[in-house]
Amino acid sequence: DDNGPPPPSAVTARTETAFAGVAAGSQIIDPLVVRVTAANGSPLGGIPVSFAATQGGGTVSPAVDTTDNNGVA
Repeated sequence: DDNGPPPPSAVTARTETAFAGVAAGSQIIDPLVVRVTAANGSPLGGIPVSFAATQGGGTVSPAVDTTDNNGVA
């Protein structure tokens, strides 16, 4: 019985540029990237990921993405 992928056990966020020192109203050029993995470290594809600015009134686009076969969104 296949109930879909196992639940994610880790989400790792990274970007090529540090966000520190970015002026308000500025656009961050490098995308925020996350990798979703299972408990055994295997990447999980097909997992929806939501992005949101939680402070400062910023926006995120796209706000929702889905991980690829490498677990990356």
